[in-house]
Amino acid sequence: MKLYSIPSITRGRVQQFAVSGVLSIAFALAGPVSGHAAPIYTVIDLGTLGGTNSYGYGINASGQVTGGGNKANGSTHAFLASGGTMTDLGTLGGTYSQGLGINTSGQVTGLSNEADGSNHAFLYSSGTMTDLGTLGGTSSKGLGINASGQITGFAYTTGDASTHAFLETGGTMLDLNTLLSHTDPLTGLITLTDATGINDSGQIVANGCYNDGSKCHAFLLTTASPNVSTDVPEPASLTLLATSLASSAALGRRRRQPVAETGEVTQKN
Repeated sequence: MKLYSIPSITRGRVQQFAVSGVLSIAFALAGPVSGHAAPIYTVIDLGTLGGTNSYGYGINASGQVTGGGNKANGSTHAFLASGGTMTDLGTLGGTYSQGLGINTSGQVTGLSNEADGSNHAFLYSSGTMTDLGTLGGTSSKGLGINASGQITGFAYTTGDASTHAFLETGGTMLDLNTLLSHTDPLTGLITLTDATGINDSGQIVANGCYNDGSKCHAFLLTTASPNVSTDVPEPASLTLLATSLASSAALGRRRRQPVAETGEVTQKN
């Protein structure tokens, strides 16, 4: 049997192919490669409120979670899970509630039914669930809450004619459509139907439709400069202001003489 030697250049190519093959297999086993390593998670079962199922919907920076959990009697209540404990937030008099949003302080918003079966948005804070009311209709739902406790969501208007996005602030539920700047080009052209979130700067994400029925879009609402009035003064008010300024200037000139060489100012008696 004859033995043939492999030229050095050929041996180099064989080594190169072998290394490439090993690397290809390694990359294939490792899966997709990205600029950052994929995180690895541990899992904690949050449990229930005594029933079979639970559902989480919101989480804050501290890892506190809110959602809805079944009770032993089959009803579903909003919960706050914190530090390994799931707390029943109760209801507004009915048998059903659900937590949907939670802020950095652990305040929760969502919806709960009342004794009459209607659903209302709520704020849960310091152990108390507060009914936020509606915009004149029978139902409402809280969806987002920021660090200041401001809440957004949607509520039915009078006669349950339609749903409008709301902002609840300072204990009052306000129709967001009435808070749009009268100088904004979209004011009067759209109707905001629900507001799904609010950040700590007060910016709101909302959904709505153009009033001509052509399309429905997502919208970003940002607060305008506070305490700035765009009203134009009446002509009589402008005349009075100009007269007052002129009189003040003339009086200032009469009460002062040129500065003397000593640097003192002499006033007339």
